[in-house]
Amino acid sequence: MPFDSLAKETFDNWNDTGLVYTRNKYGRVSSPPGYGLMDKNDCPTGFEKSLFKGASCSMIIDGNFYNPYSLFLICLDYVAKNVSMVESLAGFPEIVGEQLFHKVQESNGFHFCSKNLKLFCEAYGGLVLSQLSLTSEHIVTSNYLENLQLFVFLTELDVSHCHLGDSHDLLAFISHLQNLELLSLKDNCFSDTGVKKLTLPRRLLNDGLEKLSVLDLSLNPKISDDSIKYIVKMNSLTALNLSGTGITLTSGVPNLVDSTSLCLTPEVAIFNAENPFTINKGWAVNLVSDWKKASKELKENIKTNRNSAREQKGNFYKSTRPAVMKKATEPRQHATLSELPVILLAVDENKPHCSQANTKQPFIGDGRSDKKASERSVHPRKKLKLTEGYVCLNTSAICGDEGLDDELLRGYLNCGADSKPVKGHRSLLESLNFTS
Repeated sequence: MPFDSLAKETFDNWNDTGLVYTRNKYGRVSSPPGYGLMDKNDCPTGFEKSLFKGASCSMIIDGNFYNPYSLFLICLDYVAKNVSMVESLAGFPEIVGEQLFHKVQESNGFHFCSKNLKLFCEAYGGLVLSQLSLTSEHIVTSNYLENLQLFVFLTELDVSHCHLGDSHDLLAFISHLQNLELLSLKDNCFSDTGVKKLTLPRRLLNDGLEKLSVLDLSLNPKISDDSIKYIVKMNSLTALNLSGTGITLTSGVPNLVDSTSLCLTPEVAIFNAENPFTINKGWAVNLVSDWKKASKELKENIKTNRNSAREQKGNFYKSTRPAVMKKATEPRQHATLSELPVILLAVDENKPHCSQANTKQPFIGDGRSDKKASERSVHPRKKLKLTEGYVCLNTSAICGDEGLDDELLRGYLNCGADSKPVKGHRSLLESLNFTS
């Protein structure tokens, strides 16, 4: 029976505590007279978020005609609107997962909670996003850092001109990416500390960036020759760009060439400025575009508010030197590789690797020395020694001289040096008691 034929007083006399909603033959929800459907703005509290949301059963065509959805689309819409209630998508077909991902994006399900995006990244991995380009998107790298850290299956990443610095949290995330093959850190205000943090998991734990083949560190002038000992540890590199850095052709580059299979080359195609380093690829391409669009609007709003604030101050703080003010307000221009020394390195297949080129020949002496050497090889050198409850680490056996340049590792190895007891010494009181 339709509600239009009944008055509002009829429903007030009912003993039911709730209201009854029905759908007409076109699938449109109708409410009793005097009552309206709840809008999302009518419930400012978070109570509405804990309730299940109904699915759309029809679509409007030409403003009047309602075309009903198929059962699959109704179920898909229902799951998309209540995806926060889903525990796992493991085992769902990829074709269904892709449609569900786009449906969740249409309902803005990724803008309020990173848990929904994590649900898809854990189930489908690199299908969600395998390549990411964030050139000059420093706002995205800061405002959406929690979401970016979910893309652990990236194979190509471009964060050039983002001015991250050595202390940005994104650098620690990049250093643990195991599937990353192409990485551009161009013009990011990095120094030797940044390169040290980038290679830390690889050098100490042999984890992270194990497949990295192309690395762009150009336009970071604070990177000096001290970073060569860190870059050498990434032995999977086939192409490296050090243009515009503080690494010299007289000291740093020769050490790098001698320790790796890289050689100087006049040109590398992937580092050509005319071609993009990488492009976005995956289901989340439109999602990343929305992040960039929101960041662009935020940047324009900040610029507008800044200009309006300057206009309100009037001419009281106006500088009498127009040339200085013009130079200070000009946008920052990115330096080009043509203005700086070009240092490009690529793998030379004819050159032996450092492990083969720098192999030391065994010393051939008398029989006694060979016998002692064989005995030492049979009995490996001990790395740990327990002395009266204290563990003393043999630094030379664990990491050699190259690993001691890390303050983190040096502090770890010398943590018990000050508290180590001295053997063979007694106090005067102990000596008197012993003789008596």
